[in-house]
Amino acid sequence: MADQTKPPRWAVKLEGHEFDLADARDLFAVDPRFRVTEITGPDGNPATVLMAEELERETSSGAVFTRAARLIDFLNGTMLVEKPDREPLVAECGVYEVDTDGRWTKRHRVLRAEAGLFRIRGSPAKIRFGGIAQPVPAPSPAQRWAIAATNDDAVADLLSYLRGQPDWFNLYKAFEAIRADVTKLVARAQQLTFDQVKGRYWGKSVWVETILSWDKDVAQNLYQTCNWHRHHNPTPPPRTLTIEEARQQLAVLVKRWLDWRT
Repeated sequence: MADQTKPPRWAVKLEGHEFDLADARDLFAVDPRFRVTEITGPDGNPATVLMAEELERETSSGAVFTRAARLIDFLNGTMLVEKPDREPLVAECGVYEVDTDGRWTKRHRVLRAEAGLFRIRGSPAKIRFGGIAQPVPAPSPAQRWAIAATNDDAVADLLSYLRGQPDWFNLYKAFEAIRADVTKLVARAQQLTFDQVKGRYWGKSVWVETILSWDKDVAQNLYQTCNWHRHHNPTPPPRTLTIEEARQQLAVLVKRWLDWRT
């Protein structure tokens, strides 16, 4: 684990709608292991940036930018759970680096192109807050989930399904991933086989109500609607959902699962 009393070396600039940037700063404001905050850029304008423990393992701006792409998937997936109407945030080019004296004095512009990465060093940037050496409160749920994704493949895969504007296929895959993970963990806890738990809980989404304490009928309708759209079946479920309704309902289910699991 990185030294949390030491200011971070790297920060990656996030871009998107100001409402979504503000939400990200609110949701990921506390824990330095995965933090979104605001700095003053070299042009004197504020910039919203991602700082994370994983980024501190890298030694070049190009490697930071590459690793940040995975973390931003987790950020966007988590934000969809909390704010289903959000637009995804992106990292277009900016990577900030702290100087040896602890000041933010370097900006790298890391541009993606088919031929590779190009780096342009810019002018100084100054951090708006006074470092992160102070004791920190407990992380928010959003931070807890994003941090869990850096160490847990099941959480990482689930949040990655939700990283953009998930379509019916990705919503179905997310539902399927939650169901499989719950089945695996319950089987392990109860010393049963996967198929034994599947036979006991999968019918009519009973597992959702029994394990996650959520409405199994709502979950079953969500599952059927996603599957219907995914396969373009001629016969729709009793009640179909719009993609916006499905994203909102899945966000509730994901939150139940993440709280149960983490």
